[in-house]
This record gives sequence, C-alpha cells and structure tokens, in this order.
Amino acid sequence: MIEELIKAIISHPIILSLVGPFIWGGETILVISILAGQGLFKLWIPVLFCALGMWLADLMWFLIGRIKYLSKLKKINFIHKGYIKAKEEIDRSPNDMFLLVLIKFAYGIGIPILMYLGRKKMTLKEFIIKNSLIIFLWSTSIVIGGWIIGKSSAIAMDKFENIYLAIGLIVTGVIILHIIVRQIKKLVHKFEKKKNG
Repeated sequence: MIEELIKAIISHPIILSLVGPFIWGGETILVISILAGQGLFKLWIPVLFCALGMWLADLMWFLIGRIKYLSKLKKINFIHKGYIKAKEEIDRSPNDMFLLVLIKFAYGIGIPILMYLGRKKMTLKEFIIKNSLIIFLWSTSIVIGGWIIGKSSAIAMDKFENIYLAIGLIVTGVIILHIIVRQIKKLVHKFEKKKNG
C-alpha cells in the first residue's frame, strides 16, 4: 500500500501535490516535500501546487458557507461539535486575519470557520487576498522543512549507505516540525488571550 502510494506520487507529483492538500491538508505537503528533498521530483512542484490545492480547498469551504439554509447542517452531531468549537474561537478572535491564521494550526475547526467567514463576515475579494498570503507562507514553510528532511535523509543514504540513519533523520525531522507547529499554535493562542484582555 505505502509502496504503491509512493510510486503514484513519483509518477504524478503535480496531480498529487494539487489534490493531496485539498483533501488531507498539511500532512500531505510534508510527505510530498520530503520526497522532493530526496530528489524524486523538483522542489517547485510542491511549492506551487500544494499551495494551490490548499487555496482551492479553503475557497470551496468559504463559498459553501454562502449557501442559503446551510445553518440546518448544524443539527448533525459531528458537524455540531465542530461548529461549537469553532464558534468559541470565532468569539474570542480579534479579527478575520487571525482566524485565517488560526485554522492552519488548529485541527477540527478549519472548515466551520471558513464556512462562517463565507456566511457572515468577509467579502470574496478580502478572503482571497488575505488567505492567499497566509497559505503561501504556511505551505512554503512546510515545503522547505520537508525538503530539508528529505535532503538530509538522501545524503545519509548516499554518503553513509545507512537506511536506519535516513529513517531516523526523517522521523526526527517530522517530530521537530510537529513541535514547532505546536509551539506556534501556543503562541497564537497566547496572542489571542492578550488581545482579548
């Protein structure tokens, strides 16, 4: 299964770079970037198409939020839970830009917040401008981090011919990136609390 997935990514990096983040988000960008770092395809592919995939996904949920009578979906249990959590973040957030940053770090509330912004607050033009900037910075950061991890593991394989070292570098790199994301998330929430007094 994993081998088939890797072969599919290598064979069609542009399609998977575009579709992967659209469906699975940041984790897909990291995997594709690690493979790019190992020299399986060019770095510009995840930089450009992963950002585009995330942008299209966010735009889709924003536009779905504008559909009339959508509020009735809140009655569905799993949607209701996400909506309640998202509403808490929306009520505490100082502005729309902060919400767009927050959804990149907080799992489970991104879609309800995007739908909320589509329904109540932002114009389409404002959303496109602000979200494009955030997605570019966010996806580029993940791609660079993943590329460094992939490049390090490729060097370990080429120079030391040690697969365990390569796997260790990948696992360590992913853990470090995960810790960095968690710390950024904490800083975002700390900033939010200060803003709200």
